[in-house]
Amino acid sequence: MVREYPIKRGHYKHIEGEKLKKIIQEFFGHVEERDGKYYTSYGSLEKIEIYLKDKKTLVVSTIPKKEYSPEEAYKTLKRYNRFLDVVTGYTAKERAEKLKKSVIKGK
Repeated sequence: MVREYPIKRGHYKHIEGEKLKKIIQEFFGHVEERDGKYYTSYGSLEKIEIYLKDKKTLVVSTIPKKEYSPEEAYKTLKRYNRFLDVVTGYTAKERAEKLKKSVIKGK
């Protein structure tokens, strides 16, 4: 699943350059960098691809494992959401509101 997340105004300076790679390593461990994109995996996610589309947009693509426990899925979701909080500058609630507004705008 591919998702685009807005980055809070003025927050880009916290994730530009090598800063994003360090944040990914803190949350998910091993990370590979190819062609400006970062690749990793964690818990119930077999593959996570992360890159900055521009200064305002983070793009994350995930592929889940075929089998995983509910506990593993819960732990993965918590860590993934904390990662998004740090990288985007928005909380999960704020991201949901932004998504809701963008869907309404798109109609």
